[in-house]
Amino acid sequence: MRLAIRKRGLLLGLGIAATAAPSVIYVNMLFGPGARWAAMGALVLALLLNGRLWRKIPGDGMYCRLALLSLAALSALWSSVPHLSGPKAAIYALTALAFASAGAAWAQHTRRRDLFAILWPLLALVLFAGIGGLRSGFGTVEMNADISLYRGLSANSNFLALMILTVAPLPLWRLAQRRIGRQRWLFWRAVVLILTVLVLMSLSRASLLSLTVLIAVFLLGRGLKRLALAAATLGTVLSLLWLYFPDRAEALTQRYLFKASAQTETLIASRAETWAATLEGARAGGTFGLGFGVSYGFDDYALSASASHYGREKTNSALALIEEVGLTGAALFTGMLLLITRGAVLAARHARRRSDRVLMALLLGYLAALFTHAQFEAWLLSPGGAATPAFWTALGMTTALAKRIRTRLKPARLSPSVAGAIEAVRARFPQAAVRSNA
Repeated sequence: MRLAIRKRGLLLGLGIAATAAPSVIYVNMLFGPGARWAAMGALVLALLLNGRLWRKIPGDGMYCRLALLSLAALSALWSSVPHLSGPKAAIYALTALAFASAGAAWAQHTRRRDLFAILWPLLALVLFAGIGGLRSGFGTVEMNADISLYRGLSANSNFLALMILTVAPLPLWRLAQRRIGRQRWLFWRAVVLILTVLVLMSLSRASLLSLTVLIAVFLLGRGLKRLALAAATLGTVLSLLWLYFPDRAEALTQRYLFKASAQTETLIASRAETWAATLEGARAGGTFGLGFGVSYGFDDYALSASASHYGREKTNSALALIEEVGLTGAALFTGMLLLITRGAVLAARHARRRSDRVLMALLLGYLAALFTHAQFEAWLLSPGGAATPAFWTALGMTTALAKRIRTRLKPARLSPSVAGAIEAVRARFPQAAVRSNA
């Protein structure tokens, strides 16, 4: 049984890593674009053979989830590019259902401490891409005279930082374990240090913000005092930095917030134009959207294996959602997230074990961090998005684990025959029942 669970976990982990592998040089020679679909096909086949592809769908937000995917498929009926919307919606639905079902099955049958072990293949890929580019001229890109972006062996710096965000729960959860040997403690501390240095070198503001969200919710799960202490420490350090080293503080502000040498640059200068175009598309989306995968103003699309040559960069998943499936789709997606969050919060509040509360907080923070990042890079609606499998896997794990915790809290129900016998005794001896209640 344990071996079968590990095999399913390996397929799930490979499916998550294979989606990012085509954007890492050297690795893409072995795992090209076709490898991601082969890995997902193997995962779908394993789920079908075990009868888990559909059985693990139920959970918090189930009806919103299915309605959203159905709306995306139906949008091909009114889409201006139906030969794009139909196939893309079908592939996206299969991706979402497969990884959510696999994540739910994994969370139900594996040990709590091994829940994020599925991220091991991605961690190996991140360390190879990050460390491998240090001695390579390919690893650094000059943005301007003052700013250099580190991308390692990946496609770009934002992609490297997104992979770091996607794998972050693994070392955080390992370090949160109470019983961990010194060698493992040192290893995971070193992993956290390497990932921190790499994401700082990438200068990816979206990933830095998303990691902040993840760590804040994780610390909240470990106790309000921990979060307050971390916030107070960070505030004190920043205040002292501005007070005693204002020049250094100004340089760091320009480097990490503005990524530019000119004082006239705005904070969102690199996203302003694409956000404006996506906002215009969202306004055109209306109630039911323009069609899944459709970009406003782009009607020319030739059917092919990839849609990367079509449309424009959208950079904001919330606006892209309205553009493609309208306000109805946005409402369904919001309802799904709210119901999942509600179920997870209830499970965390009433969990008997402290480790369950911390784990639920980490999963909620993970979903919140990925959703935050998707507001700067619109990968969430792409079946081949670098973090799309991780998002739906985390969603499945969250719903399954929350349901598992809440089920343990319910009192045991007596069978009708036993309950009837007890009531008969109480009716026959009412005085004894009164004494027992007293």
